[in-house]
Amino acid sequence: MSGIERVPRRAYLVLVGSVLSYAGIVLYGLVTGDPIAELTADVLFGLIALGIGGGLYWVAESRTDPLRAAGASFVTGGLAQFIAILAEDPWIDLLATLAVLGGIALYVYATRYASD
Repeated sequence: MSGIERVPRRAYLVLVGSVLSYAGIVLYGLVTGDPIAELTADVLFGLIALGIGGGLYWVAESRTDPLRAAGASFVTGGLAQFIAILAEDPWIDLLATLAVLGGIALYVYATRYASD
């Protein structure tokens, strides 16, 4: 497997806490319709995507490592999320979501199948 083992445990804990916080804020925003909660969730989504993407890109062992592609996809999704917030464009928001989903798929491929 690749250099993903080098990621510190603290980074994993921060990631898990961020994702759980994101899920809680999204649920709160959906239930209450609070626009501040929705904006906060959108910003947190972008930050999480950038953090995961940067981390995966950093631990990739080579330019052709699928983890690097996953990291680039997450970073693209995070940047698109911030552009979607500023432009208030649902299509760019969709692009951000699709880029992050692509990053997840590439991560699964890299960790499950690429080493075979």
